[in-house]
Amino acid sequence: MGHRQRGFSLLEAMVAVLIVGTLAATCFALLARSLSLSSRIQAELDRSRVIASALEVVRRSNPMAEQEGRFELEDCVVSWTSKPSLATRRNAVPPNSQGPFEVGLYEVLVRGTRHGQAWFEFTIEQVGYRRVLEGVGAPFGR
Repeated sequence: MGHRQRGFSLLEAMVAVLIVGTLAATCFALLARSLSLSSRIQAELDRSRVIASALEVVRRSNPMAEQEGRFELEDCVVSWTSKPSLATRRNAVPPNSQGPFEVGLYEVLVRGTRHGQAWFEFTIEQVGYRRVLEGVGAPFGR
């Protein structure tokens, strides 16, 4: 009389637990890596957004009038310093005359700090200007 076996043997159960454990550990490792990557991507997106905002603010400044400055943007402190790249000169207006502005090209160094640590740094070139004569150089087309 043959004895009919029901259920799993101990060896089969151990192999099944090993396979399920390996799959669970692999899934957990993939999930942990995915969360870490997602967190890094979000941090970089935040940094890029702040850099774009800082660039917009600094682009609106006049480096000849404000050679340095500082402002807060969310949890970041943005500062800039500018120095002339080329000698200043008067602008030109047609026909062959000097305009009312003195202009110069400036190198502007922009730095961002977050929680007291350097977060980003970049350099841009920007035109600086100041009016030196009133009433000279009427707008084009007049």
